Amino acid sequence: FIKNKFYGIYNISSGKSYKIKDILDLISKLLNIEYKIINKINTKRNFNVVINNSKFKKKFPKFKFTELKKSIKNII
Repeated sequence: FIKNKFYGIYNISSGKSYKIKDILDLISKLLNIEYKIINKINTKRNFNVVINNSKFKKKFPKFKFTELKKSIKNII
């Protein structure tokens, strides 16, 4: 992106959707800790958002996203 001129919006995402609880479970397992959700707001709305990354993938077809578990391991 820095070396070339690109215009428009590029969604840089894996195209996968993850539940917050699944991410918390993964972090908890990797850190060997337990957690407790103390305030859970229950709504009937679905917040499952998958970002369209087709423009990014078309421009960078060889780009590989890092798997979520490996990414979290690298951070912690």
